[in-house]
Amino acid sequence: MRRKASKYERQEVYLKEQGFVFFINVRGRLIVARAAVEGWSEEVKAKSWQPKLAV
Repeated sequence: MRRKASKYERQEVYLKEQGFVFFINVRGRLIVARAAVEGWSEEVKAKSWQPKLAV
């Protein structure tokens, strides 16, 4: 008897078909990058921390 595909298995198939970027965490849940959903084409780099030095 075949078992029914889980919600996460069906979700993985759909995301692959649609070309979304995602990864699978330790619990087996799919994590979709915000950039993939919002359509960012390039990486946004966070400003690095710079200490305020007294001169």
